[in-house]
Amino acid sequence: MTKHNPRRLLQWWTPPPPEEVPKEYIPCSVCKKMFEPILGEYYTKFTFTYCGTDCLRKHRQMKFKPLD
Repeated sequence: MTKHNPRRLLQWWTPPPPEEVPKEYIPCSVCKKMFEPILGEYYTKFTFTYCGTDCLRKHRQMKFKPLD
C-alpha cells in the first residue's frame, strides 16, 4: 500500500490555519491594565485574558470566580 504511492495516504490532510495574532492593546481581565499582546507573553483561559503569570495566579487563587 505505501510502497507504490505514499502520498495518497496523506492527501486528505490539510495544515491548520496559522494562529491569529492580535495587533492592538487589550485589557487584562484581573488588573485592567492595557498591554500589547505578544504571542507567548500573555495568557487566556475561558473568556479571560491575563497580562502575565501574576494575574493568572491571582485569578486561580480566587478559583476562577467571575470578575466584576
